[in-house]
Amino acid sequence: MKSEHDSLVAIAEELCARVDTMVADQAAVVEIDPSVVDELVTHVTRFFFARSEAGAVDQLNAANLSATEALTLVGALLTSQNINAFDLSLWLSHLGAMPSSEQ
Repeated sequence: MKSEHDSLVAIAEELCARVDTMVADQAAVVEIDPSVVDELVTHVTRFFFARSEAGAVDQLNAANLSATEALTLVGALLTSQNINAFDLSLWLSHLGAMPSSEQ
């Protein structure tokens, strides 16, 4: 019997393979209902946050994603929460994630 961990890994691998196939066909991507995309992004975001809260420090592999792809998602997430660039800057400086302008 598979553990929850093993099952999630197998599902994630299958999902990644299917997404890669669909991304190659823009018509197939557009056919997906927006609510499905919303659910996927929401659950992955919750999972990432839960890992962070549990003390896991995940550094995403930049080679797997372009800056444009990353910022498109970041923009959509910020818009969904009504967060502007100023709010984001304050949050990042609070976390110590932004370099200081003082030298």
